[in-house]
Amino acid sequence: MNVYVCSLACILSILVPCTPRLVDDRTTVALCLMTKDQNDDIREWVEYHHKIGITNIIIFDNNSSQPCINAIQDFISSGFVNYYAFDPESVQREVYNNCLKLFGPKYSHIGFIDTDEFIVIKNSSMTIIDVVEPYKFLPGLTLNAMFIGSNGHRKRPPGGVLSNYNKCEKNAMIKVIVNTKLTIANIGPHHFRHTEGKFPVDTNFNTVSGRFNPAKDQTPMDSLYDIAYINHYILKSFEDFTRKHQRGSGDKRRREMEFFNITDLRMTGDCEFLSPPPRRVGGGIRVR
Repeated sequence: MNVYVCSLACILSILVPCTPRLVDDRTTVALCLMTKDQNDDIREWVEYHHKIGITNIIIFDNNSSQPCINAIQDFISSGFVNYYAFDPESVQREVYNNCLKLFGPKYSHIGFIDTDEFIVIKNSSMTIIDVVEPYKFLPGLTLNAMFIGSNGHRKRPPGGVLSNYNKCEKNAMIKVIVNTKLTIANIGPHHFRHTEGKFPVDTNFNTVSGRFNPAKDQTPMDSLYDIAYINHYILKSFEDFTRKHQRGSGDKRRREMEFFNITDLRMTGDCEFLSPPPRRVGGGIRVR
């Protein structure tokens, strides 16, 4: 069980000397998450990604008023979640780069997403390992966003995120599952610097050089949602959004309150309610 509570520099000093390394070429996919005050949603997020075959989750709890460790203690005890609580607050880029440094040697691929983002795999018989496998020798795989609106909820509804929100719109914003051997550094929440000036690809094997695919404010083609994409619950209820506004994002940005109404008006599509799939078996890993 890996649980550390100290500064980010302290965590680095503890972990860097003993970080295990890959001993074979199997595809493994970890997720790196920086979270703050997300206790109500963290368990649903961890459970869901466990079921789609994620190999391991690395959580950096960023100075939460109430750390989320108690909500996911069983996943930490099993070794599926590596949990680190630290203060003072750090910016997301610093955390992502340290995650890459610490865990890049251990996992062939790491996805960098947020607590309000869920990876959707269209084929219910596939795991995340199956999705990444055809792209495993490339610098990374980008997944387009499906923005999800509030469904008219002013107060936070019971029953979690997945069963309450489905009003949606395709969006050009992307997140990346990086090939750790071909990735040098994070340069923002949505993109990384890779070796030899190369870029990741989308699910159609087209190169993606920035944080949007296609350009900002252009609607992505339907085929980008045929294999895998990300449900981004960007609003949730008005109550949830108000808390998010007060909390701020991992990169120290704060969306204004009018963003809620402007964005929600665009959410006119009807996506399927996302439900946790049956447990899918991902790839294990041997370390030394």
